[in-house]
Amino acid sequence: MSQENVKSIRRGFQSAEAFWALLDEYVVMDLRGAADRFPDFEGVYVGRDAFVKVSRHWWGTWTD
Repeated sequence: MSQENVKSIRRGFQSAEAFWALLDEYVVMDLRGAADRFPDFEGVYVGRDAFVKVSRHWWGTWTD
């Protein structure tokens, strides 16, 4: 892994926005069958915007 990739991954761990910026434009989040872990979502979400929307809702549950 290149040093540039390592730096990108480290930035991704520092903030959600940095992590989301690393995602492919057509990322797929498949939550079929995961209702026990993600009760508000079921199905397949395609694209960075959909991934961010699901993540924001789910992570918004906690203050820290």
